[in-house]
Amino acid sequence: MICTEFELIAPWVCERARSQLPRPLYATAIGEVVHGEVRAGVVYENYTGYSCIVNMAIEPGYQLRRDFVAAIFDYPFNQLGVEKIIVMIPTTNAKSLNIAGRMGFVEEAQVADVFGRGVTMTIHGLYKDKCRFLGRRFSRLLEVA
Repeated sequence: MICTEFELIAPWVCERARSQLPRPLYATAIGEVVHGEVRAGVVYENYTGYSCIVNMAIEPGYQLRRDFVAAIFDYPFNQLGVEKIIVMIPTTNAKSLNIAGRMGFVEEAQVADVFGRGVTMTIHGLYKDKCRFLGRRFSRLLEVA
């Protein structure tokens, strides 16, 4: 089930993403909940009108449902109306880097020592016109969900 309960999803995501928990007034969260347990989640914050920052977390080994993947991208691009979403990932997190690449995010920059000395953060962006999860095939999933 797709859930938008900020108090449930945001702390779960931020703990796993090692990010600061934003205040609910300035952020939104959606998650995938199975049998009362969060399995995946996304927090959207730092909305500028043109872009927003996204923190994502997925339970290891969990396979995302297609309607949840559609919702991850529908919310910022179609509901918020941003043109770009941004994720920040430590270079030591190979799994997250791989997932971001498969989702279409492109590395744009690196910042040294963000997560500790010697741990570089990569900044990846995805533009709306490059997002393959907004097409007809995925939008039909949202109508049913």
